[in-house]
Amino acid sequence: MPCLPLLIAVREQQFKLIDDFLSKRAKILGYDFTPRKLSETEINKVSEYVCQTGLKDFFLNLSTASLQDYLTGIEVGLDINARKNRSGKVMETLIERLIQKCRNQLKIKELIK
Repeated sequence: MPCLPLLIAVREQQFKLIDDFLSKRAKILGYDFTPRKLSETEINKVSEYVCQTGLKDFFLNLSTASLQDYLTGIEVGLDINARKNRSGKVMETLIERLIQKCRNQLKIKELIK
């Protein structure tokens, strides 16, 4: 799995990013990190990605940090977030059933009046 997307906490190998949130002419840029031989244009696009995402500064300023430790930390964070999302979905399902039950009881009470 390519590590450049992981450095910004993205597990997908193909994704889109907004190039500049502050610009009125912001563009959505597509990136593909599927392992393959890159063309000159794709190499330039990866270089742009590294600059736009701040990874260039990361590599220049945090060169003493262990990349392996950093990626491990990101993976732990992604796993924790995934568990939160799963438990959140379970709670949504439970609450939805309760709301439906309450809604049905309210409809019955309105019909009785």
